[in-house]
Amino acid sequence: MLFWDSLSILVLNLRVLVGLMRDWFLKRHPVYADTEITGGTLVPPSSVLERKIEEVIQVKKKKVPMKRVTVAKGISVPRGTEEKMRSKKGSSSAGKYKNVSPKQFAGKSGGADKYSFPINTLARARNALARAHYAPNPAGIRNAVYRKYPQLKIRHEKREGK
Repeated sequence: MLFWDSLSILVLNLRVLVGLMRDWFLKRHPVYADTEITGGTLVPPSSVLERKIEEVIQVKKKKVPMKRVTVAKGISVPRGTEEKMRSKKGSSSAGKYKNVSPKQFAGKSGGADKYSFPINTLARARNALARAHYAPNPAGIRNAVYRKYPQLKIRHEKREGK
C-alpha cells in the first residue's frame, strides 16, 4: 500500500511540474499559445505559420541598398571593394585615408591603386618615397612626390652628390 501511495504522489507532482513548465514556456514563447501537441512536438497553428511566411517574403522583396565605404574625401565605393583595392600590389593601405583628397595620392602614377600612397603632407610624401619600392612602378611614385614637393628632389640630389 505504501508503494502505491508514494507512486501516486510522484505522478501527481510530475503532472504539476509539467503544467508549470508548459506555462513558463508559453510565457516565453507566446507564438505557441494556440498550439497542439502532436506526438510530443509543438505545432503552431497554420495562421501563425502563414504570417511568418509572409514576413519572410516581404523581407526578401525589399531591395536593401548596398552599404558604401568612404575611401578618400568625397569618394565612396560599395563595401568589399576596398578589400579588392588592397589586394593589388603595393596597395595595402588603399582606402584607409578617408580625409585625403583624391588628387593627393601618388598610387595611380606608380601602378598601384589610385587611393594608395598619400602625399598630402610632407611627412606622408617622405613615407611614400620610402615605400615606393613596393609599387609596381616605383619611379612613378617618386615622380609624383617630386612634382608636388620639389624640395625633396633637391635634397635627394644633394645626398646622391648630383
